[in-house]
Amino acid sequence: MAASPCTAAGHLYVADTTAGLVYRFPLGADGLPKTTPDATLSGGLTSPFGLAFDRAGNIFVSDEKSGVVNVYPPGSTGDATPARQISVGTDWVGFVGVDRRGDVFVNDLNVNAVYVYAPGSSGRAAPLRTLSIWGQSNPIRDFILDSAGRLYVTSYSRAIDVFDDPVQQWNHPDHYLFPEGGYEWTFLSALALDDAGHVYLNFSPKDTSPPYAADDFAVRRLPGYGSAGANDALIMTKDCRGSGHSPGTDVGAAVNGSYLMFTCVDRDLGVMVYKAAPGEQKLVEKIGATVFRSVGDVKIGP
Repeated sequence: MAASPCTAAGHLYVADTTAGLVYRFPLGADGLPKTTPDATLSGGLTSPFGLAFDRAGNIFVSDEKSGVVNVYPPGSTGDATPARQISVGTDWVGFVGVDRRGDVFVNDLNVNAVYVYAPGSSGRAAPLRTLSIWGQSNPIRDFILDSAGRLYVTSYSRAIDVFDDPVQQWNHPDHYLFPEGGYEWTFLSALALDDAGHVYLNFSPKDTSPPYAADDFAVRRLPGYGSAGANDALIMTKDCRGSGHSPGTDVGAAVNGSYLMFTCVDRDLGVMVYKAAPGEQKLVEKIGATVFRSVGDVKIGP
């Protein structure tokens, strides 16, 4: 069954880690992003990687090499000064997320952990929680938070770890999302959520012959942990390519309106846009392939 599209928001944001910029692309009424940005954000950034937004529209950008999370007022562009910074105390930070209470989640790539900071934290504030169940041989590849505050973490493990309330219970996952259907071999990196209760899981197939490719996505209904009487719906794509015949790599993904968007690195640098519907999908558009110097996270925001 096709996933129900979520409501279109204002912009697609893309972090360019090498250029030190966050690009902002307007979204059409159906959720399709324009291919030309209407603004960039550079103030206080050296190597932006992770992106998030809170319910007030504040912009959270993790700066990979400087080890901080910059928090900007809604609508900030250009060389705007961050309203505050959270110093994570490491020289290698990854993704960032904000839950409905305003807790800020940041992963420390050096120790492979996720820190949880209280709403309004700044400076060298101590984290409320440290989630550190992943060993150095099992690095975190992405994480997302749903509207209920559940945390989903993908790593090199075959299962996706799900924490129902990671602020209150952080010592072990409450549930797992496992590959299913006889075609999903393992999950890769990028995760995305829509507003209709679906999670998009970037998976590696058991069968690598057509129509499967490494940038395919499985669509699973939430909050159930597995399908309710049916296997995952599949979105199959083939346009993100790395070197030679090797597929490219997804860092981040987003879903908005009728469209699925994910980063493509290596030779085919850019953000790929497809219809968020089951079956073999043709590329709708490719964003930034001749502009980006590198691609980090992608997020939908105001």
